[in-house]
Amino acid sequence: MDARVRQNLCDPYDGDRDRWRWHCGCYIRWSPGSWLALERNDGPLNMSNEPILYDLVLLLSMKSEDEARAKIVADVEAAITGAGGVVSRNQSWGQRPTTYRINHQTEAEYHLLQFTGPTSLLESLSHSLRIADEVLRFRIIKVLRGTPEAPDGAPPVLAGTAGVGTALDSEAA
Repeated sequence: MDARVRQNLCDPYDGDRDRWRWHCGCYIRWSPGSWLALERNDGPLNMSNEPILYDLVLLLSMKSEDEARAKIVADVEAAITGAGGVVSRNQSWGQRPTTYRINHQTEAEYHLLQFTGPTSLLESLSHSLRIADEVLRFRIIKVLRGTPEAPDGAPPVLAGTAGVGTALDSEAA
């Protein structure tokens, strides 16, 4: 097959291989500093103007005082609103057993916060939560379109997680 024919089969857009790329089902034109998607197999790409929704799950230490745990949650909400974000859901799931020991603790106070905000907020939240002694674990998750709504209440406690060391402790006794 002629090289020119092969080039046209691979790149229908004027054969300029340095500017057009086939990527994930669409032709993308590259120019310094930007990517532009032209067409897809399922139609044109739609860039949504909806703000990105994030889930923040906090596990707070039961060894710290109630006021300190409440202050952490209040500080997180203040940081989100201060950065231009909006907290859409704040649920306290209460004291629950952890799946495994974290810092020699088998229980934690769980919180779920759903919020929207700029991506720069994620780094500052991660930094402040990472250095807070009251926070055992936290996770910030980007909620994808099509994901079901978060439950109104706390998820049920699974049978195998209550009292992480319970089985070993009862055998030793």
